[in-house]
Amino acid sequence: MNWWYETYKKGAAEFNTGKNILNSLEIVIKNIGYVKLSNLDKPSYRRFINKIAPNYTKSTLQRMNTTIREAFLDSMDVGLIHSNPTSRTKYPTTAKNQKEKKKSF
Repeated sequence: MNWWYETYKKGAAEFNTGKNILNSLEIVIKNIGYVKLSNLDKPSYRRFINKIAPNYTKSTLQRMNTTIREAFLDSMDVGLIHSNPTSRTKYPTTAKNQKEKKKSF
């Protein structure tokens, strides 16, 4: 995914947006490792989302998924992959969200 950032985002995104993109990519690499995009399937991506969900709010997961989905869509456009494992991602109820809800009562 680093090639995607270097090709499509570096210099094109605002500074803070670029930092957020790099942070999202770092989280993916830390949890999934360096994997060919063509080897990442929907069940593997879902396990990744479930694994990191307790550490992030739903909105953070959604923003991260949007960034990753964009990388996969660009990869599809250039013919590197034929399907997008990030499509129709469902977000689990996270522990972080549960704590926030309890505080509101």
